Amino acid sequence: MVTSGVLMGIVITQSGTSLLMDASTNRLAQESKVAATRLQDVFDAVQRDLDFIARSPSVQRLVNALGSAAGESGDDTAVEQAKRQLQEVFAALLVNHPWYVQARLIGAADDGMEAVSYTHLRAHETNPCISYAVFCLKSGGGGGG
Repeated sequence: MVTSGVLMGIVITQSGTSLLMDASTNRLAQESKVAATRLQDVFDAVQRDLDFIARSPSVQRLVNALGSAAGESGDDTAVEQAKRQLQEVFAALLVNHPWYVQARLIGAADDGMEAVSYTHLRAHETNPCISYAVFCLKSGGGGGG
């Protein structure tokens, strides 16, 4: 009689352990799906931001100014003005998206040289009136920002 009671206890314990493992596995799978969905949402938001910047008139102005300046060796005023305009777009992006710390335009035609960057030193703050930031105009690329 004692043997059958111990045997029943072992069977019940094994069944309980199996049910607990199944429930834990299902919960972990659900949590993984939620995390994957949230991560995909973040990637999608970043892609929308990149698409917005790439299609902005500021980028087109800079590309056109750089193309015009390549044929001329004199006045770089249009290029510098276009860079400043793009920096303003970058600044607005970083102020409105405080999880970004830096925005850069890397020139593929310039062997990966950085044409424009904006670094937000206090991007972790959510105050919309953040004025402490660093603007970086790159002439010839390179460097951090």
